[in-house]
Amino acid sequence: MLVGCEHNGALLALDLETGAERWRFYTDGPIRMAPIADAERIAVASDDGHLYCLDHAGKLLWKFRGGPSERRILAHERLTSAWPAGAAPALIDGRIIYVAGYWPLDGVFVHALDARTGVPAWSRVAEYRPTGRPRRVGETLFVAGHHGSGAYDFATGVERNNDRPPPPENQPPAALPGGRTIEVQPGGKIVCFAEQPASERTYGNRGPVQVDTSAADAVLAAAAVKDGYCIVAGLTDGVLVEGLLAKSNLSVLAFDGDAARVDTVRRRLDAAGAFDGQRLAMFVADPASSGLPPFIASLIVSETDAPVAESLRASLRPFGGAWVERAKGAVQVSRREGPPPGTDQWTHEFGNAGNTLSVRDTLVKTPLGSLWYGGPASAAKYYYAGSEHGANPVSAEVIDGRLILQGNGLLSAFDIYTGRRLWESPVPKMHVFAGLGIHSKNNPHPVRDAKPAQDVELPPRQRCRATGMNYVSASDGIYVAAGPNLIRFDPVDGRRTAEWKVPLDDKELCWGAVRISGNTLVATVFSPQDIIDADAGADGNGGEWSGDRMPMAHLVAIDRGTGRLLWSRKAAWGFLNRGGVALGGGKVYCVDLLLEVAREKFKEAGRGFPQTPPMLYALDIQTGAEVWKHPLEWRAKGVVYAADRDLLIVPCRNNVQWKDGDWFNGKKAKLVDGLKGDMRALRGSDGTLLWEVNDESYDDPPLVLGDLLITRDGRSFDLATGKRAERLSPLTGLPEPWSFKKAGCNHLIGCDNLVTWRAGFFDLGGTAGSMRLKGMEAGCTPTLIPSGGVLMIPNFGQMHLRARMSAMALVHVPDNPFWGESQSAGGGAAAVAPLAAHTAFNFGAPGWRADDRGLQWVPVTARSNGFVVKGDKVEWYNLHPASVGGWIGATGVLGTDEIAIPTQFRGGKGAAGGGKRTCDVRLHFLDPAPSKPGERVFSVALEGRAVLEDFDIAREATPAARRVVREFRGIEIDGPLDIRLTAKSGATVLSAVELIAR
Repeated sequence: MLVGCEHNGALLALDLETGAERWRFYTDGPIRMAPIADAERIAVASDDGHLYCLDHAGKLLWKFRGGPSERRILAHERLTSAWPAGAAPALIDGRIIYVAGYWPLDGVFVHALDARTGVPAWSRVAEYRPTGRPRRVGETLFVAGHHGSGAYDFATGVERNNDRPPPPENQPPAALPGGRTIEVQPGGKIVCFAEQPASERTYGNRGPVQVDTSAADAVLAAAAVKDGYCIVAGLTDGVLVEGLLAKSNLSVLAFDGDAARVDTVRRRLDAAGAFDGQRLAMFVADPASSGLPPFIASLIVSETDAPVAESLRASLRPFGGAWVERAKGAVQVSRREGPPPGTDQWTHEFGNAGNTLSVRDTLVKTPLGSLWYGGPASAAKYYYAGSEHGANPVSAEVIDGRLILQGNGLLSAFDIYTGRRLWESPVPKMHVFAGLGIHSKNNPHPVRDAKPAQDVELPPRQRCRATGMNYVSASDGIYVAAGPNLIRFDPVDGRRTAEWKVPLDDKELCWGAVRISGNTLVATVFSPQDIIDADAGADGNGGEWSGDRMPMAHLVAIDRGTGRLLWSRKAAWGFLNRGGVALGGGKVYCVDLLLEVAREKFKEAGRGFPQTPPMLYALDIQTGAEVWKHPLEWRAKGVVYAADRDLLIVPCRNNVQWKDGDWFNGKKAKLVDGLKGDMRALRGSDGTLLWEVNDESYDDPPLVLGDLLITRDGRSFDLATGKRAERLSPLTGLPEPWSFKKAGCNHLIGCDNLVTWRAGFFDLGGTAGSMRLKGMEAGCTPTLIPSGGVLMIPNFGQMHLRARMSAMALVHVPDNPFWGESQSAGGGAAAVAPLAAHTAFNFGAPGWRADDRGLQWVPVTARSNGFVVKGDKVEWYNLHPASVGGWIGATGVLGTDEIAIPTQFRGGKGAAGGGKRTCDVRLHFLDPAPSKPGERVFSVALEGRAVLEDFDIAREATPAARRVVREFRGIEIDGPLDIRLTAKSGATVLSAVELIAR
């Protein structure tokens, strides 16, 4: 019987008759998929990214790496390959089907390997998240997956897009000799039962083990680290490793390049039970070249006296990770203090106290790849769960490397670099309604009539949002507005350090939304009766939007260290709860108004209204005194303060105006055509109107980042002027307005290089377009949060009725794939203007991408209008960039003999000439096979002029640089650039073309 083990990465062969171990074979990662076997061989896939083929005595015959490199990540709290076993291997007709990879973002690879040699018959890249075990039906191989599946010709690997996967099989387990049955019990115990009585045998019991902790004691005392991950970069006898496990809570990742030494230490520690707690992993690898992820290690040390490679410092955790050098018994410690340079923190629901929905984090940029996924941060209890568009959680926040999450009755913190839980603390529980927000058919008036909801710690009348409580995070305190109490928690350990009532005479008042600036905390405050009279939630929108429909009676400012009241202000109408208050420049900006829904509900409740119009105020943050004010003749649901320019953005979507003491909605009155808006920018210091936009529609809330304002629907404006922002077209080189399309509901989030939403992102730094996160699905709350150098994706909305994703974090991975969908008006073949002076074309690329120079590479495929790619047997290839040393050349076309690249586009289909041009032409070649010398030889002509004769790519390329570039100067182009390739042996190949106009 074969048993794959997760805790120690071992494959065990057990005697079915006695249960005794015959042999064990170690891999470098957890074995999560069942092994397969035939009469000659055993195959097992490990999360170390390899498929191992063994004989029946446990001897290694061959192994095959399924991913393109040695890059590693953390998956479910274990260090694995970035391309772990994505599906169970299948042994079919002399081939082993091996699927490596889990997230399409990093790449998923389907391999058909010769079972005898491990040589691939074919390999394909997939764009779905694999699951199950591959199956063959007729001549088609099916691989099941989430967000898609794969169908391939079994012999050649050619995709069969029209073939549909068969229904899953329910095969009964094979009968075992002697009527035996095998049962795996909790704790990892395997029990064999037989029909006939048998003598009982037990294996694997261990007695007490003596551990020498002297070396570990010295290291731990000096490092003052006892939790997290520890990299041991070099082994001697495993004594330090054993001591670290015994005297701390560290998870130990031990590396050494000597396979025999690792085997000796691993078997000794395994026999002693060191792997049982799943806190130890051992690897036969040089840690400096083993693809370790950044930021993960709280402690780095070696059992040897040799210096640890400096390159490993990238893997040391920011905010205090300890680097320990040991030499002749002495211990020296250095630390990685503070955040990584160029990073920022997401401290408020809308990013910061100014509501900009952005942070200045420069490390988060494309291409992105996994850093970690799964583990404690994925657990449902740390989130508010609902069905479909049900109760959405309050957004996560990130402070000093901690992800702060709020679930029903729990406030918790997780390490953004590893996903490990740091602490959890109780907060008041609430009733979560089903359906849309807090509204449901069974409770049409939930705030006052839903009886079960009243019998909780925080009833609906004391809540100003449908789900969760507003909060804000700082390095020295997390402040949670829990109804009548404002609770302060210690960010380090989650202890409650203070609790304050609203410092006003009315004892029924409750805390609303909170913001901080320096030592001042500014909060809205509401009366439960106002929530009842507003009939909150009855309109069916109790999610993100309802908070600003609930009137806030007061605005208060307190000293956030002591809770002492600094000042308060009573609203004439009502302060908007969340988006309607912004801090910055020493001021509090707030709108005092009632939105239409709340105003109508107040009218039904018999409430009176003030005679003054709605107002926009700027108040001194220290005293509450009015600095300036403006009557609001337009409806504003939120304000955004841009500190760099001292600008206050006041948007009003759909041009709802204040007329004759009431709101007038032109759209509802059907007096306007289309959706128009009114967005204004005021100088923060004195309220002077600087610009306004009233001739375009847009969605709020807007994102403000640097000199850009980007509306919720993806259109951009210049922050200084209010005019549509422009970018240079990647094809024409001419200015054009730019925008992008996002998928799914909810607003945008931004940092210097990315704009994100729930299901994808736009490449703001490279301007290569937008990219959807395939195989993933985030919840309705905006969840892709850049902070601390990583892109955090908490597991929001995990109860939605769709394939759920896991909590995870992404980092910049230069050699990962990234292909953007261009949103440029000149991004297709319908542009009218001529090409830019320098243009690059990438054959076979699934999308756009920008190089280090900022040059945009235009994708050319069989569906590209205006391009000609001819040949009897044209094939397109798409490889992972890490497998060929870069993304230029990772895609290309095989077997073509004629290519025409238009040098000027016109409207409609087809290419046009556009006059003569003299250009330098660069041709990029990369053999995807690669071939041997003499196997792929061809000639190339440009515009009828021979430029390469008998070009043998295998002779020109090197193992270190597979891509070959040839430049030809002074090519006179008349109309489209004509490229002719003539094969002498094998198929022609071309990866990319650059045109540089003279």
